[in-house]
Amino acid sequence: MPVPAPSPPQVVPTLTRSKLRHFRFSEWYPVFRRVSIRGTVFKFSPEEQVTFTKWFDEDGMRLPDGVLLEDLESHDDDADDDDDDDDDDVADDDSSSSSSSTPPVYSLPRLTSHIASTFTTFKPSGVFPKLNSVCPQDAQWILPFPLPMKCPSIEDLFMVLKASGLMNGVMEALNQTRTDGEEAVDGVIEDETEDQGQGELLEMVLKKWYDLDRSREFRMFIRDNTLLGICQRDTNFYEHLVDPDTQAKIHQSLLEFFDTTIRGKFAGGPDYVVDVYMTSNLSSAHIVDFSPYHPFHTSPLLFSYEQLHELYLSTLSSPSCTGSESSSLSRDSHPIDALSALSLSDLPASQTTPDDDDEEEQDVEVITSLPLLLMIPSRAHPMAARNAPAWPAYPVDVNCIGGGRDIEEFKKVWEEEVREAARN
Repeated sequence: MPVPAPSPPQVVPTLTRSKLRHFRFSEWYPVFRRVSIRGTVFKFSPEEQVTFTKWFDEDGMRLPDGVLLEDLESHDDDADDDDDDDDDDVADDDSSSSSSSTPPVYSLPRLTSHIASTFTTFKPSGVFPKLNSVCPQDAQWILPFPLPMKCPSIEDLFMVLKASGLMNGVMEALNQTRTDGEEAVDGVIEDETEDQGQGELLEMVLKKWYDLDRSREFRMFIRDNTLLGICQRDTNFYEHLVDPDTQAKIHQSLLEFFDTTIRGKFAGGPDYVVDVYMTSNLSSAHIVDFSPYHPFHTSPLLFSYEQLHELYLSTLSSPSCTGSESSSLSRDSHPIDALSALSLSDLPASQTTPDDDDEEEQDVEVITSLPLLLMIPSRAHPMAARNAPAWPAYPVDVNCIGGGRDIEEFKKVWEEEVREAARN
């Protein structure tokens, strides 16, 4: 009886709930802490999650008990660790004094203490927040700085979480339960029946805020522990990134970084995406985040998952084209058939097929060996042309509330509203 041929690999590998958990910051950060952007994580207990959910679902901008503007100002003035006990006393006094008020009091002393300690540790940088793996970037408008997601105070942190529609999705998904084997709307397959009905516990990630050079941020796509592709994260055009020597250095450095630092060490399986931030001399990198190799969770940016799949198939038919040794191969020594699946309009000018007159100059390029490196080749590129914010600067309801005030006037009114809510 003939042996049936093996099924061809899927364009996107199956993502199970147990695999998805490994993409949590608390799972991968201890392993890669030495080469990662600094951060802390707070894991909610079931009771704390209930309290936080009630606070989040309440209308208005009331801050949790103990988080008052006056407290924050005193905390900024005196951030020594020796004053932690005094801060706890202040929080207890505030809690007892407000216990007789009509509005509900949401007390999260362990969370607020962790946040205050993190701000002290990262002072004066501020923090970059996430709930689970989601950043409240749609609420950037509420922060006092135009810098992306820089929270300078505890007050700003809680307000940006409360104002974010993306956080609504996180909170709604927390207690959803499904049967074993059922595929959720996010493409995740349930595979752990013993956990059904318990729901997920929330974690808050606070990373040290850095003013990053967006041109040094890159996304790496890994399938079956093979680095298939690299592209810039920010889809603006950067002239220096189309320089062939710069591209060769980025390619070599990130391949070495993957081989020596990441390959085989991520516990979530052989298929994943890594965002990295390169050093100023482009010789190494820092890990920013891990995310699933899945279109529901991670944008392929300059690639498509179909194109990445063609690259993956090329490794199965010609394994010798992968690995660190391939980075030194010339353009003609190792052609990859999968490149034919990529439209030339998707490739930078320096990566298109050279004219005969340029053949000698192009021999040093490494684009025909994996990983494939893609950059925005010009300002006219479609991705650069449509590179606009995913959310408006201010939500419609905020524009209505603003009543024609300029931003400074609105900020004063907003802060007064928060103060009033805290007092009540």
